[in-house]
Amino acid sequence: MAESCDQIEPNGALPPIAAAIIRSAASGDLAAQRRIRQAWCDRLDPARPAGANDDMMAASGLFVARMCAANGDHSDAQMLATLLLTAGARLHDSGRVPLGWEFIAESLSLYERMSAAGDVEATDIVDDLVPTLPCEVVARAQFYARREKEASDASTNPEA
Repeated sequence: MAESCDQIEPNGALPPIAAAIIRSAASGDLAAQRRIRQAWCDRLDPARPAGANDDMMAASGLFVARMCAANGDHSDAQMLATLLLTAGARLHDSGRVPLGWEFIAESLSLYERMSAAGDVEATDIVDDLVPTLPCEVVARAQFYARREKEASDASTNPEA
């Protein structure tokens, strides 16, 4: 009979501290989630040459950033928007333009919603970013914002 994961350490190949942080993050520890996100952010140095594992790192880093933002803290939403914009720009600059635009549109959508909620920094970013983007990307961001509003409306008023 196979051992349960309670009896083995699935992340045993990692240093013990890394395995412990992952366990804490998986249990909902926001500080541990933020620590993983920060470790990923530290690898985003634009001067660092692209590596073979960049796609995997980006996916896992954005996943953790989304997890942090899902806890509802505004600073985590700001970080997610920044990371989406950074990832989008890197993808775009590496020749994966359509995927880059998708990440940038999602970032813009999040910045626009934060701006509407009174975030002055987000307003400045939107004002600087929108004129530089193709209209299709701005339209995609507006679509994302509408979809989020509809989901929010449905969750607060399920009878509508």
